[in-house]
Amino acid sequence: MNLIKKYKYLVVIFFIAVTIRFYGISTVPPGLYSDEAAIGYNAYSVLKTGRDEYGQLLPLTFRSFDDYKTPLYIYLTVPLVYLFGLNEFSVRALSALSGSLATITIYFISLRIFSKKKLALLTGLFLAISPLGIVFSRGAFEANLMLFLVSVYLLISLKETLSLKSLATLAVVSGLSIYSYHSAKLITPLFLLAFILTRQDELKTFGKRLIIPMFIFILLMLPIATNFNDFFTRGKAVSILSSKNIPDQFVQNYLSYFSPKFLFAIGDSIGRHSVSNHGQLYLFELPLILVAIATLKISKKTSLFIFLLLISPIPASVAQPNPHALRAISLSLIFAILSGYGLSKVLEKSKKQALLMGTASTLVVFYFFISFLHLYFVHNPKEKGPDWGDGYKQALEYVNSHQKDYTKVAFSDYFGQAYIYALFYSKYDPLTYQKKQDYKHQFSKFEFFGESWNKTSAGKALVVSPFWQQYPGNKLENIYNKKGDLVFVISESE
Repeated sequence: MNLIKKYKYLVVIFFIAVTIRFYGISTVPPGLYSDEAAIGYNAYSVLKTGRDEYGQLLPLTFRSFDDYKTPLYIYLTVPLVYLFGLNEFSVRALSALSGSLATITIYFISLRIFSKKKLALLTGLFLAISPLGIVFSRGAFEANLMLFLVSVYLLISLKETLSLKSLATLAVVSGLSIYSYHSAKLITPLFLLAFILTRQDELKTFGKRLIIPMFIFILLMLPIATNFNDFFTRGKAVSILSSKNIPDQFVQNYLSYFSPKFLFAIGDSIGRHSVSNHGQLYLFELPLILVAIATLKISKKTSLFIFLLLISPIPASVAQPNPHALRAISLSLIFAILSGYGLSKVLEKSKKQALLMGTASTLVVFYFFISFLHLYFVHNPKEKGPDWGDGYKQALEYVNSHQKDYTKVAFSDYFGQAYIYALFYSKYDPLTYQKKQDYKHQFSKFEFFGESWNKTSAGKALVVSPFWQQYPGNKLENIYNKKGDLVFVISESE
């Protein structure tokens, strides 16, 4: 109780963060996008069999759509699937929790940098209500887990006095971060290099004892050597190495992450990464960030978080498309710190009108925050439904309740990766699926087709066609998304 009393305002901020991130998380965003379904089904498969959907025992990378996902998010989702079942909540809960916990770590980061509790509270509040933080906390984004781990190792690196225990913890957290999301494969090594350079005099005092954290980090990195190609498959697939002018392309990509248009006006063009007609940050943060940049003094304490600001866009800049907010998600930590610092400076300069400025600032923040929540919870589920696979769940609920009357279920793959939705929503037995040696995207009664379906077996078939496609046989059901748009037509073919 004493601890809660001591940090009562931080507890309130954490409660705000948790509420925003967990409220209605099963239905907003609508449906699941294919990567979320893959994360969930692979966690379910590991829970039931210890193997992924392809039958690999406790893999270091999870093959998915011939892509390879980092493993940490999936393994940490396994106990959530055990507790809550295979559903939207269990898949997204880890991301929501990671985003919520980051509001606590950023409070202590700010406190260590500036030694001001009010400023630290502002920083925590800005991250709690950040559009960037909210959007990525409510979907099963592995990057959000990385964000929390980055915040933890930044916090450890800012300790006034280092200890062997803190260095060992830093080695563990930074090592695990590399297994959390692809961007960490670049951010973490660069950050550790900066940490070593800025604290080298202090690190030298540990002498041979430094072998312990070094050994821990190397031990965590060893599995990568056994699976090097798969571990970096995703990076090679999206890299700019095929660009005609790589340096120019990199610079152009890098600068896009500091574009006012991207940050404060329209945001990421990928539907899942932003809210329509809204930037990744609030418009009122622009003057606050400018004030912070103009007044922030470079010191030993600020150098590491400034370095994190500079390196955060690098993983995204060496890939396509750009700007890609998810790959540069660690920027949300930095912008929250800068916004909090900027507002504190504005309030400091307005001591004579402290009440007026405090009230005005509160009203402005509240207005923008409520406006964003309205866009996110009311309009976004309707406008961005196609980006989240809205319609698959409704279609498969109908299929699962009626397929016993049919010899075949033919499902359109026009919108992509329909097989993973069928596995997820039918909770198809992973062991049975793993044993398939032939075409793995055809199982049980399910088969998947592209432009049109040609009957492949005798008996009645349940056919799920995209709304625009001519369907065979008799129409049984129309499947609509949250907006009310027709997505699928379910028909019966004799």
